[in-house]
Amino acid sequence: MSELLSKLQNSQKVKLLLSLNNIVEKYPDQDTESLTKEALRHLLQNASTSISDDEILQGLTKKIYLNKNINTFIKRKVEQSNSAKPKIKCRRRNKELSAQEKRALHIRRRRPEEVSYSDAITLWQHWCAYVERMEWHQDRDGFNAQLNRADMNGVLLNIIRAKNPSHVGMKGVVVMDRKCTFTIVTEKSGTKIIPKAGCVFEIFWTKPDEKKIQLFGKYFCIRPEERATRRVRLIMVPIL
Repeated sequence: MSELLSKLQNSQKVKLLLSLNNIVEKYPDQDTESLTKEALRHLLQNASTSISDDEILQGLTKKIYLNKNINTFIKRKVEQSNSAKPKIKCRRRNKELSAQEKRALHIRRRRPEEVSYSDAITLWQHWCAYVERMEWHQDRDGFNAQLNRADMNGVLLNIIRAKNPSHVGMKGVVVMDRKCTFTIVTEKSGTKIIPKAGCVFEIFWTKPDEKKIQLFGKYFCIRPEERATRRVRLIMVPIL
C-alpha cells in the first residue's frame, strides 16, 4: 500500500481521499482497504492524464455496484437451490402388476383347461371352509337368499337333470362361473362347459357329512357380481 501511495502526487492523494470519503459514506459496509487499493490502481492506470474526483468516484461506485449485484444474484440462487425441494416424478400405478412385471415374476393366469382335477379338489376344500365360516339363516327364505349370493367358484356339483342327455351324471368342480355357463373340471373327461339353463345341479356341501343341495340352473343365469347384490325372489317355481 505504501509503495502505491509513494507513486502518487499530492494532488492525486487529495483526490483519492475525497473519493474514498464519499464512497465510505455511501457504502459503509464496504472494506476501506479494498476501496483504497481499487482507487490507487485506477489512479495509476490513468496517471498520464488528469482525472477528476467525479471520474474516480464514478469508477469506484460502478465497481462496487457490480460486485454487490453479483453477490446478491449468487446469494439468491443459492437460497433458491437450497429451499427448492427436488420434485420426484411418479406415475400413477394400478394396483395390479403390469404385463412386464408379471413376465419377470413368471406369473400368469391359468386357463381352465390347464387346471387338473387334483387342483380342483383342493379348490373345493377351500370352498367348503368358506361356506362353513358363513353364518347361515335357519329359515328357508333366508338360507336361499344367502345361497344365491354365495360364490360358486370351487363348488363340487353333479348334474342330475339336463335337457342334453350327455350332461346327465357329470360330476366336477366349478373353476369358472359365468352368466349362463359353469366351467367344470371332471375326473375323467377334463374341462367341460355346462349351460345353467335347463339343468338341475346337486352340490356337495361338506365331505364328512356329504350334505347335498339341489340348485335349479335357470335361477343362477346372472353375472356373479350382480347376483351378490341383486334382490332374490323368494317364491320360485322349480320348473326345469
